[in-house]
Amino acid sequence: MERRGGKAIRRWGTAVIASAAAVAVAAPATAAQAA
Repeated sequence: MERRGGKAIRRWGTAVIASAAAVAVAAPATAAQAA
């Protein structure tokens, strides 16, 4: 894996933020559906 200009780290960070946001959105929606 090549790290040039921190692009790999930036993409990884973006993916983490995106998945965290998805979980934050999905969790209340799932709870509302279950209730």
